Amino acid sequence: MWTFNQSGRRRAGRRRSSRRPRVYRVNARLAEQKKERRHRVGGLVLFLTIAAATVWLALMGARVFGDMLFRENDLYRIRRYELSSDGILSDAHIREFAKLRDARNLFAVDLKQIRRDLKSVPLVRDAEVRRVLPDTLYIRVSERTALARIGVMNGQYFLAVDHDGHVFGLGSQVSRVPLITGFHGTGLRPGRIIHDAHARDALRVLDLCEQRAVGRKIRIRSIDVAHPEYLELVLAEGEEVRLSRENMEEQLARLADILQDARDRGRVAKTINLTGSQNVPVVFY
Repeated sequence: MWTFNQSGRRRAGRRRSSRRPRVYRVNARLAEQKKERRHRVGGLVLFLTIAAATVWLALMGARVFGDMLFRENDLYRIRRYELSSDGILSDAHIREFAKLRDARNLFAVDLKQIRRDLKSVPLVRDAEVRRVLPDTLYIRVSERTALARIGVMNGQYFLAVDHDGHVFGLGSQVSRVPLITGFHGTGLRPGRIIHDAHARDALRVLDLCEQRAVGRKIRIRSIDVAHPEYLELVLAEGEEVRLSRENMEEQLARLADILQDARDRGRVAKTINLTGSQNVPVVFY
């Protein structure tokens, strides 16, 4: 828009601004969007709250129904126990270790917890626990088998060790298994596992003799593990054998042949050295 002054010159007039209405419209639109977002968030929160409450009520209802149908049903009251072990544990021991004193209903007891309690006993290797409907709790315990014994407190008493190095307590079977000597590990007690490499070599030898045919010819009385390069075995007839820590299965096969040959000839070996790669020095009585 143009205007003229008194001299006839034209000058530019002020253009009216149209910004303010636009700002108002933008602010109004943003306010509406915020309001819509609040409505959506509020609706989502309400939906989640209702869903959570529904789930909680369903779970509580299922629990109450389960209590009525199973855990408080006299039909499933424990009237009989089938308890057994493949070793020395008695029914009374199993009841005590499984903490069955307060057990009343088959579905009220935690089978997994009973199994965990039993497996926490050093003598127990595994346990099978199950329900036999309508009124019987079945528990079958598998005990650890002593593969060797290790002296504790300078040989004042002995602890049993199984194939996997698990240490467990005293028992009648301990005196009948080979003795591992030269082991100086500390803190040895029931429930621990032996990780010492030298002692594990001795367990490996005993396990091979038990699992392989050579075990019928090699009867080990004790194994000394003190030397870092070889094991010192004392056999049933007093034979002293040095066994390398390498290729033990092959060495045991050679030892079985040597012992069999000596018996065939009516002789008893005094010392046998299997640490060499070729020749095997043997001294006879």
